[in-house]
Amino acid sequence: MSDRDSPSVLARIWHAIKSACTEGCSPYDHEFADRSDEVLPSQGSASRLFEGDSITMALVWYPISSALVHSMTSLADSGWDQEFLDAAWGRTGWPAPPGGSLARYLSDVRNTPVLTAGDWDVAVPWGGGVDGGRVKMFDVTFALYYEPDDDEDPDEDQDLLDLPESAPSKRWHFDESATREQFGTAWQAGFEVMSDLLGPAEIVGRHGDADDDWHHAVWRVGARLIILAQGEDFMSYSLYDRAALHVVDFPATKGVPQGDDLYGLLMGDVEE
Repeated sequence: MSDRDSPSVLARIWHAIKSACTEGCSPYDHEFADRSDEVLPSQGSASRLFEGDSITMALVWYPISSALVHSMTSLADSGWDQEFLDAAWGRTGWPAPPGGSLARYLSDVRNTPVLTAGDWDVAVPWGGGVDGGRVKMFDVTFALYYEPDDDEDPDEDQDLLDLPESAPSKRWHFDESATREQFGTAWQAGFEVMSDLLGPAEIVGRHGDADDDWHHAVWRVGARLIILAQGEDFMSYSLYDRAALHVVDFPATKGVPQGDDLYGLLMGDVEE
């Protein structure tokens, strides 16, 4: 068993999940709890990273909840053609999109539309304005990890200081001295929640190279795949690594791709 899978590490993650929960709620069900008195560490507090020993790695994350999994599985069970999108979004329990219609919003916003849903940002890669308006994927990031390429970064690393501002809500946790192993542990904690709620994954594996040893797990829901994966954060032009939950259109009769082929699917090589 690796350090990232050890009970002590996962226990610390679970303690953080429980401590984020408001009184009387489940650790999984608190996206829409009041959070007016909670603040994300400011850029000023992040500057403590540069006092004394130079620490230039950091993690911002928020635990996957049963409510998020329910919303994503609702999307997986819904129709994604343009005429069904509004009903599909309505079943998630998330706030209505700008203008009240997901189909209309996606047709107006190109590139990658992003919608706010409680503590999450829900991205729709490639939008709904391509291929006749049919959506191919929804995804939700739950962790962002920063590790600079250059060990000679200046004392004030602005990319690292900006990391907390990438979180979609003030409830996200900011770890000022995280390691890549802790980024793996955040994925592992998400995997444990998903497995408890959806059962065993069809595939659990890795992708990437020696420098980017990323994890993934896949559950099949009819003609959709639910994928928990680490990878590049394209919204930051790959400045950060991310861990995300994806729902992907995929033929029910095809075998699930593995390794780098699975990552290719998440990057846009979507099966027709």
